[in-house]
Amino acid sequence: MGSGSRSRDASGSGSGGGGSDDTGAGGTTPTEPQTSDSEPEEPAAEEVKDEPAGDDDKPAGLDDGFTLETPDGQDPVENDDGSVTLPGGGIIILDNGMSFNIPEQATVIFDSDTPLGFYIAIDNPFEDVQETDWFYNYVMFAYSHGLIIGTNTNPMLFSPNSTTTRGMIVTILYRLEGSPDVNNLDNPFGDVAGDEYYADAVKWAASNGIVSGYGGGLYGAQDNITREQLAVILNNYAKCAGLKLPETQAYTSFNDDAYIADYAKEAIEKFFKSGIIAGRGSGIFDPKGNATGAEVAAMLMRFITSPTYATLRGGGLAEGKVS
Repeated sequence: MGSGSRSRDASGSGSGGGGSDDTGAGGTTPTEPQTSDSEPEEPAAEEVKDEPAGDDDKPAGLDDGFTLETPDGQDPVENDDGSVTLPGGGIIILDNGMSFNIPEQATVIFDSDTPLGFYIAIDNPFEDVQETDWFYNYVMFAYSHGLIIGTNTNPMLFSPNSTTTRGMIVTILYRLEGSPDVNNLDNPFGDVAGDEYYADAVKWAASNGIVSGYGGGLYGAQDNITREQLAVILNNYAKCAGLKLPETQAYTSFNDDAYIADYAKEAIEKFFKSGIIAGRGSGIFDPKGNATGAEVAAMLMRFITSPTYATLRGGGLAEGKVS
């Protein structure tokens, strides 16, 4: 069981041409993430409270307007300190539209001082993730919120330095939105088969303007996602949700700015200013490099626990199409 200690998840303290949602996959697979994108920032907060509103038996920490769904026969256990343990896991749905799949045996601790209103304590299940790793908090946040479940179950592995695909990224965002019904949405990509695990997510993302693919009806779901592609897709997601990310610092050019695709410059600058991305050290952003699992977890946690995202997220994507 990983480090064996119980973690506070992380947030309470993670080739196409211009005009496309991203560029073609490529670049080299990073061996060791460095500096900002590879060094943990102050653990972000987490969110939520919840259980069916109006239920006299709901745990005290759960406020009206939030929903906690648990499997039949696996009711939440309210602890003396007001936290709630989920023996069979559960789904936390915020009134702002966000949805989180919480693992079994996780404990939800409510804290209004955190961006999401709660954080999660859970044992580290990964053999390749240790508390001393720069990405530990980010990985635990992604896992405890049901965003990324790892790459292997026996043994349990996260593979922090492995690559992440374009199909997986949109699937994460789709799950975050509660996996809305997409039966009435068209699939614009000829290379996305309807029986693939990411098919609904890709349809949803394309319908909402989050991705547009490489052109020529191609999306490349199984291609590794590059760092600039990841920034663009997250930026498109923020735009569709009507979010204006806070600017916490000025943009300082990277030494490899010239290699950043024109269509990605806005997203990278915006996410740098908001502290969501920072580079790989030595003034390098490495836009064409593949984003590692650890880097994806870090960007997702920083993005989701951003004060603007956590408090102003409108839920306009939850219907499957931006209104």
